[in-house]
Amino acid sequence: PVYVQGWSEKSTGIALKRHPRDKFFVATKMSNFSNSDYDFGVKMYHNSLKNLQVDYIDYYLLHMLGAPGKSGLQGRFLDNGLLDFLLKEREAGRIRRLGWSFHGDVRVFDYMLSLDIPWDFVQIQLNYLDWKYAKRINPRNTDAEYLYGELRKRNIPAVIMEPLLGGRLSNVPGT
Repeated sequence: PVYVQGWSEKSTGIALKRHPRDKFFVATKMSNFSNSDYDFGVKMYHNSLKNLQVDYIDYYLLHMLGAPGKSGLQGRFLDNGLLDFLLKEREAGRIRRLGWSFHGDVRVFDYMLSLDIPWDFVQIQLNYLDWKYAKRINPRNTDAEYLYGELRKRNIPAVIMEPLLGGRLSNVPGT
């Protein structure tokens, strides 16, 4: 819902409506940065279903975890009960796979993995620079080698974001 002022979900729903639902997968995110209120988050989730014109979401992410405090996991999903709501939606089958995308503080990453929740996937930044140098590029980031290793230990699939580091790795010098 945060991409292209909400039109990404609406246009995707229009495009996919002409195809049988069992022939595609839909992924979207709860992007409740501006308002961590429970009712706002539930409405955002229901609007995603409506805009995508589906009755279930194949891959649903808690968007961009890694910030500490109220603007991160604690304030956006735990204190307000939204994570409990989303887990119930997964139990009901309206979310087929529940996961989260990660940027930032490794303590949040480790905490998420310590919860007694069977995560279906986690989205991490992974490319050849982020593998060992993410922290050097941005001190708030965590090297993908560690992130992937922790997911692998727990048999949690990794979904990759920024394989070309936002396009910066697609311009090979001297070519």
